[in-house]
Amino acid sequence: ALHPLPGVVVHRNDVQLGCVGNWAHCLAWLLEHTTAEHLMVSEDDVAYCRGAHAAWEWSVGQIDRIGFWSFYTPRRDRSLVSHKRGWVASNRGRDAWGTQAMCFPRSSAELLLEYTPLHAENQLRGPTDAIVAQCFVDAGLPCYYHNPSLADHLGRISSIGNNWQEEHVGLDFDRNFEPAPLDGPSADRSAPTPATTGELQSCSKPCRTAVVTVFQDNIPPEVVSIQAEVICRFLPAGCEFEPRRVSHHALGLNDYFRDLRHEAYLVLDIDCIPLREWGIPWFLENALAGTVVGAAQRANHLENGGHIYAGPCALAFSRETFERVGRISFGDTERGDVAEELTYACERLGIPVTLLWPTEVTTPKWTLRPGVPFGLGTTFGAAVYHAFEISKGHTVGMFLEKCRQVLGNPHRSPEFRARSPSTLHSGDQTVASPRHPTFHEQWYAESELSTLQAAAQFIRPLQGAIVEIGCWEGRSTSVIANACFPETVVAVDTWQGSVTEGPQHETVRIARERDVFATFEENIRVLTRGNVVPQRMDAIEFLRQADRPIKFCHIDAAHDYPSVRETIDRLLPRLVPGGVLVGHDYDSAHAGREDLQGGVQRAVREMLPHHVSKGNNWWYVHMQRP
Repeated sequence: ALHPLPGVVVHRNDVQLGCVGNWAHCLAWLLEHTTAEHLMVSEDDVAYCRGAHAAWEWSVGQIDRIGFWSFYTPRRDRSLVSHKRGWVASNRGRDAWGTQAMCFPRSSAELLLEYTPLHAENQLRGPTDAIVAQCFVDAGLPCYYHNPSLADHLGRISSIGNNWQEEHVGLDFDRNFEPAPLDGPSADRSAPTPATTGELQSCSKPCRTAVVTVFQDNIPPEVVSIQAEVICRFLPAGCEFEPRRVSHHALGLNDYFRDLRHEAYLVLDIDCIPLREWGIPWFLENALAGTVVGAAQRANHLENGGHIYAGPCALAFSRETFERVGRISFGDTERGDVAEELTYACERLGIPVTLLWPTEVTTPKWTLRPGVPFGLGTTFGAAVYHAFEISKGHTVGMFLEKCRQVLGNPHRSPEFRARSPSTLHSGDQTVASPRHPTFHEQWYAESELSTLQAAAQFIRPLQGAIVEIGCWEGRSTSVIANACFPETVVAVDTWQGSVTEGPQHETVRIARERDVFATFEENIRVLTRGNVVPQRMDAIEFLRQADRPIKFCHIDAAHDYPSVRETIDRLLPRLVPGGVLVGHDYDSAHAGREDLQGGVQRAVREMLPHHVSKGNNWWYVHMQRP
């Protein structure tokens, strides 16, 4: 219940009007029942910095024409403000994100309420942010975003299912931020331009996230030292590394987590290291989104029904999640090993848990489930490596050697090298031929291929088909094929280019000039072990005919909104529980292309509200939902 407060009017809708409907109703109510010159609509999960009002108040009178001030600048929209500080005029139109906290002049609010799409589009789940921003693009009114963000988004999962990731928190948000006093000539409020408020002063901020490792006195010093070196090599900005010497594993973790100083944590065993530069950020981004992420583990010494849990060798969760489960103990119990009670609590409360399954095992020793072993020297999801039993000493050498390999070549994986070069016979010798793959276009960065590789390895324990829609010259196809070998990849493409995007599209022109399919076939011969079956046909036609359940599909074909939406719509009924959709060109494909109608990003956001995105990659794990 809301208690009466002086100066606060509480208004309740008679009926729930939905996402867009409630927002528009709120703005209309303010116009009708107040005479204020400026009206602000704010969501209920927003936090403001100390100087938010002062920063806004300074700008009033400095700007003649404005659509809105956005107090919230999400990290994904850092390009809106570029290198500038203070209020910056910018607008992404239909690609905008976040009606988290917007302030309107009365005239702009009136104009917005007359904007037809605000009432014509989906009132229950429509994109309010896109509609509001596009209104002022059409009206020719500039909109202003602040750098750093004056507000932060506290809720990680919204009531309509949107799942906020690391990119959707406030850009450089600091609760203690205040605009610096203006000195000298810039103190004249009539002097500065609308784009900036001069040099802004930001208080130093504690790191938002942390990587935590605890170890006992029986661990060799060289193990502690080299693990720290690997972690620090991959440690992202804004993340703190906190090693702790403890007397007992579980009790040491309990002691550390009495003081929750960070927003998200990644716990690593002393003999566990990240393998890729995207590994630590991926764990923490998912933790901030409200998911518990961990290496799949089973306490084989306990009779607990073969319970699979997120093991503490690599375990990520947010402060919010840890508080939600009641700051549960990491100690072992009659039904669970160290940290297993966290997974039990998540299962009870409906908190999502994502497990990384073994993708490579040096010495199999235990069984997670039939056909899925783990043991000494286990790689989980291509993201982390765990030696196991480091305290007994017999895996120390193996662990040290793995760390040296990672430190010697931290960014490139051997999986990207040719797996099966053709050979020439010369007498009694067999010599590798000088054949190499040919890639005319470099549309996929290697860091993005690492994400694709991890996604393909993630689904190894599942049953179902592995499909790629949009293959071109086979660069991504070979990564998927090598990650899932010996399973087969069905490669679907017309090899005629993106014809739905027009006859002058770059890929259509290239396909007229050279035989792309021939290049694809040669690259697949050089880079894979023959586990690719091409299907030279339209993706929609293929999906109409497909009869097998699908556990993995990479989507990188046409980028127009209708094509991507129909592709996802036809894939979802065939996707097995736990199956993965992953795609490319999330951010870049539709930039400056109104004809794509929002492109990949719009289709994915509408069809897959629980998706995750990072840069140009996006992915979605299909769960059975009530």
